Amino acid sequence: MRHRKLNTQLNRSKTHRAATLRNIVQALFTHERVTTTVKKAKVSARFADKMITLAKKNNLAAIRRAVSLLHDKDVVKKLFNEIGPRYVSRAGGYTRVLKIQNRKGDGAEVAILELTEKEVMPVVQGESKKTNVAKTSVHQSDSRNKKDIEDVAVVEELETAKNDKNVLEEDSEKNASSNTKSKDSTENTEDTSSKKV
Repeated sequence: MRHRKLNTQLNRSKTHRAATLRNIVQALFTHERVTTTVKKAKVSARFADKMITLAKKNNLAAIRRAVSLLHDKDVVKKLFNEIGPRYVSRAGGYTRVLKIQNRKGDGAEVAILELTEKEVMPVVQGESKKTNVAKTSVHQSDSRNKKDIEDVAVVEELETAKNDKNVLEEDSEKNASSNTKSKDSTENTEDTSSKKV
């Protein structure tokens, strides 16, 4: 009987389970968001929280421990230089698991595992707005994107209305000037015809 055993086996051997968790956490630290099954996400979240706690210590022993567990120096470098400093003021809860719909093929419960604090890109003047977009949580970015889309649609409608108005004014000016030219030419032809008679 497996009573009072707290570790989740995930139907894998010890080495296979360790490799699975290592791969998920490496992907999490690289992309800051991973989609996987709910059970794997919950177990990986615990492992990722331990790695971020190591990164907050930021000493040689912690770096060596992280390299021995993650097996990727680039991921460890990002963990200690970028991710760890973000969570200095936070005591825990560095990741979140968001359940989403079931997987289509086998009906497994799927979840998104992501870091709670995303990287914020600094705003630099003189660059386009596309490069100044800051990464935020899912809920904030969705509502902001909807508002941005509505604002863009309104601005585009105003611009097209202004352009249409300008085109109409230009057309009416051209028509008016062509009408005066045609009137002048008809008057000239009438004058010449009256002179001939």
